[in-house]
Amino acid sequence: MTTAALITLAIITLLIILRHTKHPIHRRSAPKPVCRGIPKPAWVRREIIRIKAHAHESGCRAVADIFNRRFAAEKGITVGKSYVACILRNHSAEVINLRHKWKRRIPKPVPQNLVWAMDLTGITDSAQKTRNILGIIDHGTRK
Repeated sequence: MTTAALITLAIITLLIILRHTKHPIHRRSAPKPVCRGIPKPAWVRREIIRIKAHAHESGCRAVADIFNRRFAAEKGITVGKSYVACILRNHSAEVINLRHKWKRRIPKPVPQNLVWAMDLTGITDSAQKTRNILGIIDHGTRK
């Protein structure tokens, strides 16, 4: 190979290497904070986390809409979807913990003879005939 061919090959290799590595010239600047201006009260953050825990399949836009429908007229505070996204991104573990706590809670005791339940079910007897059984239970005693 000639000297010119070797120099050309070296330049092409160098350009390929520089293109695929993070060079200081090509680095992005730090992202700007999403939550600007006057900070929202602490209850806004707690309420957004609570709404997301209740409606866990809803996105940031839906959570913002639910919050604004509930609190815009009453308290005069609204949130945007980017603010909600920032809160949920930073507090995703709190949403999971809150859902876990709600799913594992022990039900409150119900007074006796206040709430009754009724169920109609079928049982097959020895003659292979289905018999209907009516079950009535008191929620307070579970008997």
